[in-house]
Amino acid sequence: RLTGAWSHLMRSSLPGLPKAAARPVDARCWPLRRPPSAFPLAGRDRETSQMGCSASGAHSAVVPLESSSASSAVPKRLLEEYAVREQLGEGAFGVVYSCVHLKSGLEAAVKMVDKVETPIESIEKEVQMLKNLDHPNIVRFQAVYHEKCFICIVMDKYSGGDLIEGMQKHLRDIGKIDGRKIRHVLRQLISPVQYMHNKSIVHRDVKGDNYLLDRRDIRDTMCRVVLSDFGTARAVHKGERLHEQCGTKLFWSPEFYDRNYSQMVDVWAIGICVFGLLSGNFPFQDETEVRKKTPRMKFAGPLGEDFIKCLLRKVEKTRISANAALEHEYIRPKKANDVEQESLERMSSQSSLDQNGPGPAVQSESIHQG
Repeated sequence: RLTGAWSHLMRSSLPGLPKAAARPVDARCWPLRRPPSAFPLAGRDRETSQMGCSASGAHSAVVPLESSSASSAVPKRLLEEYAVREQLGEGAFGVVYSCVHLKSGLEAAVKMVDKVETPIESIEKEVQMLKNLDHPNIVRFQAVYHEKCFICIVMDKYSGGDLIEGMQKHLRDIGKIDGRKIRHVLRQLISPVQYMHNKSIVHRDVKGDNYLLDRRDIRDTMCRVVLSDFGTARAVHKGERLHEQCGTKLFWSPEFYDRNYSQMVDVWAIGICVFGLLSGNFPFQDETEVRKKTPRMKFAGPLGEDFIKCLLRKVEKTRISANAALEHEYIRPKKANDVEQESLERMSSQSSLDQNGPGPAVQSESIHQG
């Protein structure tokens, strides 16, 4: 099905990075490795969308960590401030637990990372970056606790899952996603990237499962979307060109393949996300298509098509900036005189679907790239 294929592709990544097959809890922050067996591991085989953190799906059994034999391995300072409860999931380098701040009663998520097996410099760099980022659409860092064998990172917990799961729910319950009905979501995909770019930071792994939701219904205008996973993010100097290839290959722009890129790779990746949300298809399956293919976008209507084309311009210097993308007519807050235009676009979009039918499903086999 389109939904499954798109979901599978959205979760694919480069060799050595988290992949869908072994679904790390935390593909959106750092690789995880399971801590020693002293940690309670109830429900560890549950497929989950975590950390930034999100906590969608059924919960595993509640195991109060503070009352278990594992509590001796947890920093005392953490247990003085948080009640650590059920396991939310695990991955290559650690385990994520639900926790509650003792004073406020607010839920959070704590990731316990193995200091022996994890590149600590990368973790500390990401933690420092998160400390310096303050935006409503960027996952909020709360605290970090150091212990002899582990680093415990406390971050906000999101109950709505990730963008892929929000898309799946919409397609399953309602059907095709109308971009005009989720303007509030599309703006929130761009807003944190705009903020980072204005602070001279590039994310380099913008994708569907790195956007977390505070509720499952993406049509809800109060739905909050936050960007997570800053393991590939870095500061850039004015005019600096980057050359390292990282992140998720199916979201790479032409210049990313060329190993000569700037912050504009994030804008291209947003374009991939928007295309997928509105069509259920993946626009490009490999480097050749990225360079040569011009995907059809009639499903989005005239304004939506223009918006996506601006995001996916193959020549970097002609691509719309994050600042300009937020001002595009397609996602600007709705005005009274937009109603007639939307009606015309809806008829145009439906006519195109009737004539051409749905696009071919993207085959999951295409994620297996070297």
